[in-house]
Order: sequence, then structure tokens, then C-alpha cells
Amino acid sequence: LIVHWGVYSVPGWAPLPPEHDDHPHLGEHAASRYFAEWYQASAAVAGSPTAQHHAEVHDDRPYQDFREPFEEALAHWSAEWWAEQFASFGVRYVVQVAKHHDGYLLWPSRVRHPHDQTWRSPRDVVGELADALRARGLRVGLSYSSGADWSFGDASVLRAADVRTSRPTGSDYARYVEAHWRELIGAYRPDGIWNDTGYPAEADAQVIMDEYRSAVPHGVVSARFRTSAPVPARPEAGGPWESLRPLGLSFGWNRQEP
Repeated sequence: LIVHWGVYSVPGWAPLPPEHDDHPHLGEHAASRYFAEWYQASAAVAGSPTAQHHAEVHDDRPYQDFREPFEEALAHWSAEWWAEQFASFGVRYVVQVAKHHDGYLLWPSRVRHPHDQTWRSPRDVVGELADALRARGLRVGLSYSSGADWSFGDASVLRAADVRTSRPTGSDYARYVEAHWRELIGAYRPDGIWNDTGYPAEADAQVIMDEYRSAVPHGVVSARFRTSAPVPARPEAGGPWESLRPLGLSFGWNRQEP
């Protein structure tokens, strides 16, 4: 189970595909159209359904304004209740998204954002959930968006190809990402690490993977620790593999989905 929960859960909205669209995840616009966790990028596309919804419901407020209600909700969040629910469903491992494409951190990192030091959770969602899961015998994984980070630049992503061109560049951002990975690995010793949307070209992902395997010898590493995401390989019969798909159309909560 992978958990996408963050600031984007406050608006919690994405358009639904037309009934005749049998393959809503395919096509050049699939990167942002139906994903509620891509709300910031979708709302930045002029004339998009999300932009229209954002203007009508939220009066075009800045995406960063959703931080305050999210953090207010954190006061009532229970890692124990989540872990109990997951265990009762028969889940054996849980991957928490520590940072998604909006750049908001779900742990109180010592590595602060260079432009907005408040753009992080005041509560250690990652650590509290990890402790609660392990207390019930579940494995813990962490996901982190090393490539896309809209808090460093233009969030407008119209086509799938824009994901690559909109990623932050430069050695400063590369060091920022590396420092976060080292902090996550050192503090939480995750049983698996999942990277998303590529890796900074100015950094060497192999270094982080080697450090991780040294710290967690049994750990699992996703295939996305590279500058561009690989084409998924067809799983060999009998070998371990994973299909990462949402329960509905969106990974994050979409209030329009049943």
C-alpha cells in the first residue's frame, strides 16, 4: 500500500474522465489531468478543469494557502489508527510518500527549504507512522519525489513530457535531494525506498543506493533512481514485482470519486 496524503488533500479534487474514455491514464495529458495529488500543477494550466474549479471554489488562492488547514488537521491525525486499519486490511507493507511533487515535507527535516522554511510538517508523519506500523509487524517504505518539485519553480505541467523539463536543475537542488535521502535513511531505516520522476542529473543516485544498502542490507530499491524513468519491465514469472496503480483514477484523495 502506498499513501499519498499531503497539502493537496485539502482541495482533494480532480476532474473525472468522460464515460467513453477507457484508458484515462494514457495519452499526452495523462500526467496531470485526473490525479488529485497533481492539483497544484493542474490548477496552473489556464482553462483546465482544475483551474476552473480552483477559481470557482477557492477564489484562485495560492496553493500554499492550503498548508494551514492541512496542518490544523494534523493535530487530529492518528498514526495508530491508520496502522490498525492497514493491518486489518491484510496489508503487509506501507509506503508513505515523504515528499510529493509540491515539495511539502511530511517530516520535520533539519534540511530546510531554501525559499520557504515553513514548507514542512510540524509533526513527524513519517516517523510516527513507521513506529506504529512496525509495532504491528508491517514493513515500512518511503517514497520521495527527487525529480519534480514545484516549490522550486513553475508548476504548470500540461503534457507528460513537461514533467522532465519542469524539474529543478543545478547542484544546489541536487544537494538538497541528497541531504533529504540521507536524513530519511538514517532516521527511519525504511525497508524500501521509492524514488519518483527521475533523479537530479547533477547528483549520483548510485551513491545514495549504495549508502542505503549499507545501512539496510535487506532493503528494496525501486528502479526509478535515474535521470529519466525507465520503461517498466515485464515481471518474470515467479520473481518479485510490484504494480503501482491507484485504487481509483487518482493516487491522492479525489472527493469526486466513489
